[in-house]
This record gives sequence, structure tokens and C-alpha cells, in this order.
Amino acid sequence: MVEIGGYPFENPKLLEQALTTQDYSKQEKDKGNKVPCQMPMRTLGDRVLSLILAEYYYPLYATQKEINDAMEMIECSKGECILAEFLKFQIVNKSNNDKNLDSEDFLSETTEAIIAAVFLDSDYYTCKDVVLGWLRETKQIPALE
Repeated sequence: MVEIGGYPFENPKLLEQALTTQDYSKQEKDKGNKVPCQMPMRTLGDRVLSLILAEYYYPLYATQKEINDAMEMIECSKGECILAEFLKFQIVNKSNNDKNLDSEDFLSETTEAIIAAVFLDSDYYTCKDVVLGWLRETKQIPALE
């Protein structure tokens, strides 16, 4: 069984896609192979993370600005890089053309792709529990009492 951050994937191909760079996918396409990359998952993961955080912070703060400020601390590249460090992922499919795989932006976007993979592998509520668990583990939100 393939897992990341304690989440066991029923469909490991989703995690593989989340960890596949666009350059590698293009390189394989040129060889006649279809290998989906993480790009569409980044967008989905970003939106899922935003929904999870908005739902989490809504009852805790009185104003839109307070909610947005709290969400921004996690959604910024640095906050998502904390998750990336916790998840300890390895890019499984990369090409020689891939550069900056250790950059904050790349780590942040790959973390979003992983969140999308969890969402697609399960459902919103499972994904929410998993992501909030990761955020608690990394002390980005308080632990449950």
C-alpha cells in the first residue's frame, strides 16, 4: 500500500500523478507515452485547501480580514513548505530539464497536488480530516483538545 503523511492511497496512480512534473510528462508524450502530470491537481488542491481552511477558520474569527489573514499564513509558499517537509515526498517522475525542484514555489504547488490526490482518492470530509491532521502535526493549527 502506498501512503503519504499517514494517508493510505486506494489508487496510488493519483499520488504518482501528483508527484510527476510537467517536463517529465511532456518528455514521455514525445516518446508516445501518456503520463499525466501534477498541473491540474495543483489547481484543485489549492481550491480544496482554501475550502478546508475557510471552513476551519470561519467560526473562529469575526471578520473576513481575520479569516483571510489566518488562511494566508498556511496558504503562502512558506506555510505549504512546512507541510512539504512533513510529508517528505520525493518527485517520482522528473526529467533532466526540471529545475528548482527544491524551490518554495515548487514544493508548495506539489503539496497542493498531493492534497488533490487525497481528495480524488477519497472524499471531501476524509481529505479535510487528513489535511487538518497534517496541519496539527506541523503545529500550523492547534491540536484537538
